[in-house]
Amino acid sequence: MTASIHAQTNIFWVFNNGLASGWGDYTWAGVANYNSTDITPLQGTYVAKLTVTSPWGGLQPYAINLFDITGYSKLTFAVWPTRDGQTMQTQFHSAGDTAIGQALNIGSYGGNPVKGQWNVYNIPLADFGFTNKIILKFGLQDETGVASNVIYFCNIGFVPTTNPPADPPPALGITTYSNQPVVIFPTASGTGYVVQMTTNLTSGNWVTVTDGVPFTGVKITNAPGTAFFQLH
Repeated sequence: MTASIHAQTNIFWVFNNGLASGWGDYTWAGVANYNSTDITPLQGTYVAKLTVTSPWGGLQPYAINLFDITGYSKLTFAVWPTRDGQTMQTQFHSAGDTAIGQALNIGSYGGNPVKGQWNVYNIPLADFGFTNKIILKFGLQDETGVASNVIYFCNIGFVPTTNPPADPPPALGITTYSNQPVVIFPTASGTGYVVQMTTNLTSGNWVTVTDGVPFTGVKITNAPGTAFFQLH
């Protein structure tokens, strides 16, 4: 098998109104229907219906060519139980049907799912504790131990890792001293920045007037009559 890598600009939906292309089903101790219209999903038309036929059955989508979860941070899914006291766990497997990391009880991530309504879960992939990022499959397992049960799912996917936005440059102030402009710049955040000056905003001709060393103020000598300053 070969690993496929997907763009991480949005959630990758394993199931959302149908199984994703390149994915199949390894459901055990039950029967999966990925085109059920028994209930209304959070979006779209179809839900994934798991009919458990013996204890501990589970819905188990699998990636036909494996799947690289590098760049993703959470497993997300919605569950609609049809019985009270529903409990479930989830776990990943790699190629060769090898369990990786630990199984997690979904009730630890917002409580056990409530009968007759959608319950949304977002489980950090880091909590599974595996280092192999190439997966074959994952299971959503009924933990009630009953011989027959029906559980519905929708919006099963992987949430991409998001990087926090970079801090904006610190404020740059200006004043005058002895008729010369003085640029004011916070000492604590001055490292790594330079101040540039131009006399024409449209020319693109910016001249560096500092060397990136932290400072609280610098006087610009021999400044022209009109000058503009920026951080870079």
